[in-house]
Amino acid sequence: MKEYEQNSELFSGVGACIPEINAIGVNVSPRDFKIEYTDLMNLLKNTKLERYKAVYNEMIAKGYKEYNDVPVLGAIVYGTKSELKALIGNPSIKASSFGIIISKY
Repeated sequence: MKEYEQNSELFSGVGACIPEINAIGVNVSPRDFKIEYTDLMNLLKNTKLERYKAVYNEMIAKGYKEYNDVPVLGAIVYGTKSELKALIGNPSIKASSFGIIISKY
């Protein structure tokens, strides 16, 4: 994260991002986060891949044992034009981008 923060400061946020391959997340609605986070931690703990074991160990070392210990770095929100308009002016939103899907996969 320090590298990404430095890049963001150097380049005013332009081009500073976390590549998808470096991101681990939970794809759930907010009410299911506790269950999904527990499942994610179990998968990371019991994996045969060293990369994910290292992630698990780092999370435990940082104190991220329970779902409510984890800082949220971002969220993906989707909806109709009118649903998303309701988010305009929300002080929790620090940055945003948008895309359009015109057909279902």
